[in-house]
Amino acid sequence: MPREDWSYKNIENFYDRVRMALGDASEITLPDEYIDYPEKAPFAEQTLKIRVPGWADLDEARFKIFESAVVYQTASMFESIISNKFVKKQQIPTITLEYGSSYRNDIDGMSLKNIVDYLVSQLLGEEVGSGYFGFRVTRGGCSKW
Repeated sequence: MPREDWSYKNIENFYDRVRMALGDASEITLPDEYIDYPEKAPFAEQTLKIRVPGWADLDEARFKIFESAVVYQTASMFESIISNKFVKKQQIPTITLEYGSSYRNDIDGMSLKNIVDYLVSQLLGEEVGSGYFGFRVTRGGCSKW
């Protein structure tokens, strides 16, 4: 099959790999049919084909990196559904501090989106970064972000 006809469905164990990227989500919580929704895996695939010009001409080793990027990009689209965002809360008598991030932080300290950006940067030979970290301090009924 020519690579131009390749799709995410050609990735070995694609659905299981997406679920594993999310922390071993089950087929019950994330069925294959949900992953196949046009706004999920097909969109993730198209996005990466645009981000990586010449994706069809990558050598075999680099094409495996591209496939992993598709897996992680797809998983990132389900992240907020499968797991709660990590928000921690500290309380002292006068203030409450809530802090967290826009992503899960359990895969080698990187969010799924950061993993995708890292893989794409490896394919393009450039550095790409993203993500944000935020906190909120509340005192006496006043809240600021």
